Amino acid sequence: MSYINAIKRNKDVLVWKRENGKHVLATHDAPYYFYTKDEAGEYTSMFGDKLTRHDFNTGKEFNDGRARMSAFGQELYESDIPIELKLLSEKYYEATLPELHVTLFDIEVDYDPQIGYSSLEDPYAPVNSVALYHNWKNEMIVLAVPPEGYDGTLDPKELMPKFDEIAKLPDDVTYRVEFFDNEHDLLKRFIHEIQDSDLLSGWYSEGFDIPMIGKRIEMMGQQWFNKLSFPEASPPKWKEEEIYGKKVITLMLGGRVSLDYMDIFKKFEVTLRPSYKLENISDEILVDDNDIPILPKLEYEGSLAKMYHTDFVWFLRYNLRDTEILKGFEDTLGYVVLANAFVHLSTGLFKNVTGTLKLSELSTINYCHYDMDNVIVNDMHPPEQVTKAKGAFVLKPQVGEHAMIGSIDINSLYPSAIRSNNISPETIIGQFKEEVRACEEIKKQSYVTLTLELDSGEQLQATADEWHEALVAKGWGISGFGTVFNQAIQGIMPAILEGWYTQRKVYQKLEFEAKDAGDYKSYLNQDSLQRLTSFRVEPILAGAAPGGRYQFERQGYFCVDSVDSSDDILVFNRTVSLRDSWAKIEKTQKPKR
Repeated sequence: MSYINAIKRNKDVLVWKRENGKHVLATHDAPYYFYTKDEAGEYTSMFGDKLTRHDFNTGKEFNDGRARMSAFGQELYESDIPIELKLLSEKYYEATLPELHVTLFDIEVDYDPQIGYSSLEDPYAPVNSVALYHNWKNEMIVLAVPPEGYDGTLDPKELMPKFDEIAKLPDDVTYRVEFFDNEHDLLKRFIHEIQDSDLLSGWYSEGFDIPMIGKRIEMMGQQWFNKLSFPEASPPKWKEEEIYGKKVITLMLGGRVSLDYMDIFKKFEVTLRPSYKLENISDEILVDDNDIPILPKLEYEGSLAKMYHTDFVWFLRYNLRDTEILKGFEDTLGYVVLANAFVHLSTGLFKNVTGTLKLSELSTINYCHYDMDNVIVNDMHPPEQVTKAKGAFVLKPQVGEHAMIGSIDINSLYPSAIRSNNISPETIIGQFKEEVRACEEIKKQSYVTLTLELDSGEQLQATADEWHEALVAKGWGISGFGTVFNQAIQGIMPAILEGWYTQRKVYQKLEFEAKDAGDYKSYLNQDSLQRLTSFRVEPILAGAAPGGRYQFERQGYFCVDSVDSSDDILVFNRTVSLRDSWAKIEKTQKPKR
């Protein structure tokens, strides 16, 4: 089973896992090592240089070694990969994805009109309601402090019919409502509820829900505040960072994962929205066959604080609706499941999901290690001079009405350019100072003198016709911008893209053949349906709800059949196997090069 989270602590790397339904802490020796060039070394860099490995016992020795080697002018390899990520790659590459215990939640905070809204800078107002959904229990919970003057006649167990009168609750989820005399007791219960949670998520939860509830729990004392983290992890830490253009206070939990659902929605959705209010996104995503929203916003007059004091039942149902929407998003979009897959396929961390490069970088390093027979990558070096990259030349639009306007979609432009030019860090030879003109003159084989600056900094001059002859002889290619790449040996990035492209072409061919034949069924595996009966599963699956998704170790991904499954007889449909037949297909249909 794979991991939930990992941190480096002194000489160890702590890795939290979930095994047999319980949290398990694994402690590994921290892999303190890096590589340097050595002609007699037994390792090979992505540039073809021989390397030797330097191992250290402690972080101080490792850092001192890095500083010493750098001072001697030695180029370092893989010294800048975070130690915990090195460990995850070594121990958990291609491990089974964990079945995370995910808690979706939303909080409501009281409000004093004389003071204004409670903020992270002045969190004066108490949390008066928290709605949670635990995916492993398929249970929704509302924890609330009734308003002053509440007569106590409302039994939490009798609220469900009243909730249904406001907005029908889904039938496939269990519900629980608990009342508390004060915020202190409510927050203690919240802490108890999340102790078995691996991942907490809400809508803008990184900017509000988690830090706000953290501020209020911190007022209760450090012993309660620490319980937001896993027991063996570091206490939560406050951090100021920029979110959507403004500086906000965020709370970094130790071990336990926090993941803002709005952030991953923006990450995985290709379309920008004019508004990212929860109700607006819900009205777009969660709709029926006629595009009618199935979880519309519960309208109310006045402020939410007023509703809390004047219509407590409606207030509770309103709080529950927000968490209901979050569950609807995950049931429909599966973005937490997708983030989980991204993290573990690249052996990264959840904090890397919303970034642009880290998971891709880690996946590339894993490709070098495991698909290219342990090729070692170089340390990253920031440019000495930060300059704006030159991009495509874009014509300014001409104002006015035009006739005969057309558009063109160049399929896979960047991947195709990378493959055709063999663009990869280790294939770069240099850059012509004349840039675009160099390519044009070499194409014409003119007598114009051109200057090539090699990647080492050395500069070479020759006429365009001489460069034409030299490029052909050496097996080098030149891009339209005048960058020279070695095309004698396939680069790492083109090799990765070729695998993706070849796989896509195989399935596209099968799709086109099926369409031409008019009988797609003939291209399906006639023995694909296999029924297995009388098998045993973990007891936790006894309450598996229709549509629920699970991974069976060494078997694949399954969902609970929404028609045939029942409490008496569980039916699981396999959706994806862990090992598909692509390797065999690739071997039999390998394209000619």
